[in-house]
Amino acid sequence: MLSKVSCQLKIEFKHNLLPSILASFIMIGIAYFIFGLGKLDGNSQALVIERFLPFPGIFSIVTLFYTEHQSPIKDILRIRQSKLELIYLLRFTLRLIIWSIISYIYNSLLTEGQSLSELIVFLLHSLSIGIFIGIIGLFLFSCTNNISIAFLCSVGLMLAQWFLPKNKPSLLKLFTMPNISINRIFLIFAFSLVLLVLSIIIWKRKNID
Repeated sequence: MLSKVSCQLKIEFKHNLLPSILASFIMIGIAYFIFGLGKLDGNSQALVIERFLPFPGIFSIVTLFYTEHQSPIKDILRIRQSKLELIYLLRFTLRLIIWSIISYIYNSLLTEGQSLSELIVFLLHSLSIGIFIGIIGLFLFSCTNNISIAFLCSVGLMLAQWFLPKNKPSLLKLFTMPNISINRIFLIFAFSLVLLVLSIIIWKRKNID
């Protein structure tokens, strides 16, 4: 089991991880160009945490199945009877870790003087936005086999957050700073995990089995 995990991790690092890392650095580069480094005011900090840092996660999650979307690779997986659930959970976890580390480092540079617990809350808030919207895109991709539809819907949902009324509570409202609810973050994580498992099941039945 450990040898399979190790082998799959090597494959991910060699073939599948680079686009996710590039997406993280591109978005951080854009945020740095606009906001720079150093302590930001509350509004600028919220813009970075809620509207810039989630985008690499959205890209990483929506493209989770894209490698196997190519027909020759799907044929190889059928022949080898690969454990697709293991592949995707490892890929998701690895991309999440890389995205989290890069986001945390940049976030810590923006929020000088704040405690570790505050930094972790900001990171979890940013991750919850990216994971929630990314998983919805992944679910659409698993149902439609169309990466363009998945990306358009994900980006559209992200952009729609800009226009939701600030003072009216809503279940779909993700931009909530400075009022961050830890309970709501973990509810989003739980919902996203369920939708991730469902997406893997649908994708596997439609494309591999």
